[in-house]
Amino acid sequence: MPTVKISTQAIVLQIAAAEMFGADQWSKLDANTVQLGHPDAYAALSNSQHEVRNHFSIPPFTFLELKNVPGAHVILSSPDVMGGPLSQAQFFTTTKFADANPKIIQAVRDATREAQDLIRSDTKTAVEIYKEITGDKTGVDDLLAWLKEPGMMEWNLEPQGTMKFASHLFKTGTLKTQPKAWTDYYLPVAARSEGQLRTMSALLDVQWRDAALQDSSVVVTATEKVSFSVDRSDRFVLLGPSGCGKSTLLKAVGGYMKPAKARCGSTAARSPSPAPIA
Repeated sequence: MPTVKISTQAIVLQIAAAEMFGADQWSKLDANTVQLGHPDAYAALSNSQHEVRNHFSIPPFTFLELKNVPGAHVILSSPDVMGGPLSQAQFFTTTKFADANPKIIQAVRDATREAQDLIRSDTKTAVEIYKEITGDKTGVDDLLAWLKEPGMMEWNLEPQGTMKFASHLFKTGTLKTQPKAWTDYYLPVAARSEGQLRTMSALLDVQWRDAALQDSSVVVTATEKVSFSVDRSDRFVLLGPSGCGKSTLLKAVGGYMKPAKARCGSTAARSPSPAPIA
């Protein structure tokens, strides 16, 4: 495995050992593991004279070994141990950086969603982009075939399977506190919906379909189809001809005026009580 005792594969093996031999035997198989990078482990397994005869692998080495190593077969997989998918590739940063750079965090998340959407909607193009960026010499047809294997199209913005990981790390003393949920150790952005994320990153978020004001018995539509967001670092100017509803809109957003009828509305990161109008 890539790293003894602390790699994803090592911890999955520990969880499997605890389930098979008893909770206090979680490290029973650690002594039988050695550290080899996946390419080196593939080479070792391909050599019938090598002492390494097992490899806790990852794609594409899993597929290469099953295809090219005589007698290779699967004896354990992470979904069997974890009870479902387990996130592998993740983004890491500090809370300090994330709090100071919400636009960067949002851009990374948006780019990730865009990449996932492309992989699902146009897998061949995504594979060709991957080959161009990485220089991988594997044929397009082989890559496409691998992506058709079970679990290979599990692309998600939310982490999967990490709570069982965290519970094991707590039981074995690596974590000092037992998390109640995976949201305890991920940035809040990982658990929010797209609408919530937009609001979170903006000082002001306005999404008015229409708003109407009532003067005596007459109801007048003041604004229609107004949509904008203002981030903390933005300078914002609302332009329009006289009588188009600029002041009315800002008064309604600021809470100085309540529309008689409205669809949608506005949210703010901070919403203090409006100051009195002189």
